[in-house]
Amino acid sequence: MAQNQPIEQSDPTAATAVVERLQAGIANSPSTADGTSFEQRYAALAPLIDQTHDLPYIARFALRREWSELSDDQRNRYIDEFTRLSITNYVSRFRNATVDTFAVSGQEELPRGQIEVTGTLAAAGGEKLPISYILHQSDGSWKIINIIVDGISDLALKRSEYRRVMEDEDFAGLLEYLSSQITDLVALYASD
Repeated sequence: MAQNQPIEQSDPTAATAVVERLQAGIANSPSTADGTSFEQRYAALAPLIDQTHDLPYIARFALRREWSELSDDQRNRYIDEFTRLSITNYVSRFRNATVDTFAVSGQEELPRGQIEVTGTLAAAGGEKLPISYILHQSDGSWKIINIIVDGISDLALKRSEYRRVMEDEDFAGLLEYLSSQITDLVALYASD
């Protein structure tokens, strides 16, 4: 399936197509092995991540209680930084992914109209880790809202981290924390 081709969303099996599209897009995008710069890979993956993930929903859910305390300007700044971090994470962590990195094995309908797409992720040592993508419908499209690798929820980790930062510091501290994570991931990309 072409990377920018829209997917029909009326059928729940379209959720699997979203995950397969994400995985193929990551595996087929230029990598560090090709001499691709961070900026080039970011530009290649940003539209794909945006189209396959409900990043504003994930960002809001990661803050949950603290969300209501933010102004509209703070919410927009946080979503922007969260989006940059999410895309940067894919760019850096999967910089040498191949078609063998990911495999989809099934799909299950969950409560609240969500879908879980299951599969495996090849770890650095060749170990196959279980991976689940949780999707919901947003504006008529299936979008990823959580990824669970080897039983660990990315969204739960973010909620815990962000809550701690907001309790220990403040909103400015959270933005600084996200920015420092982006800096670290960019450095990781450059280390190859």
